[in-house]
Amino acid sequence: MDLSTLNIPDAFASQQGIGRETILQIKKDFLQNGLEIRLNEAEDSDFDKICGEVSALVDWLLTNDRSRFMNLLYRIDIAESLIHQALEDSGEKTVPEKLGTMIVRREAQKVLIRRYFSGK
Repeated sequence: MDLSTLNIPDAFASQQGIGRETILQIKKDFLQNGLEIRLNEAEDSDFDKICGEVSALVDWLLTNDRSRFMNLLYRIDIAESLIHQALEDSGEKTVPEKLGTMIVRREAQKVLIRRYFSGK
C-alpha cells in the first residue's frame, strides 16, 4: 500500500468505515489535547465536510491558542516541513483550510495503516 499516491477522498467513499474511523481518530487526538470537535459520524463519507469542520477549529486555534495547535500537530504526527509548506504556499485555499485538510489526510492514513497491518 503506497499512501503517498492513495486518494484519501476516494477511500472515504469506497472503503466502508474509513470515514467513521477517521472521525473517531480525529476526536481522540483532539480530545487528548483538551479540544472537543463536533463531527457527525453519520456524514462519514463526506471528506470535504469533515475537512471544513476541522479547518474551522484550526482557524480558531491559530488565532487564539497557537501553542495548543502546535501540540496537536505534534500528536497527530504532521511533519514540520509540511506545515511550513502549507504556510508558504499561496494557493486557492486559506492556511486553516490547508492545515485542516492535512490533519484529516494524516488521520485517515493512520486508520488505513492500522487496517493494513491488522489484515482488514
